[in-house]
Amino acid sequence: VNRTWAIYQCLLRSLISDWRSSLGDGSLFPFLVVQLAPWNGGQGTAIADLRAAQIAVATTIENAWFATAVDLGDSDSSNPWSYIHPRNKKPVGQRLALVARGLVNE
Repeated sequence: VNRTWAIYQCLLRSLISDWRSSLGDGSLFPFLVVQLAPWNGGQGTAIADLRAAQIAVATTIENAWFATAVDLGDSDSSNPWSYIHPRNKKPVGQRLALVARGLVNE
């Protein structure tokens, strides 16, 4: 993982820690990360490296998980950001719900 993604990992870890500490009770509430969908602006291996950084954080922080969105890209060529933020949010929500349901049923 290059320096950019190492910084991203630190920032994501800090975000999770800050949100948890903001609860004021030391809670380790579940944190679910959504892997980014395909993006036409990702150069070379950038998007794969970013996803790897997301997985690295979600799999090494206590009570954190991830759901993938690599198959949910939106090919609206008039909007370059539509790939990384697909318009159809329902499949992402369903995947997050499956992860959450699995946590409740552990």
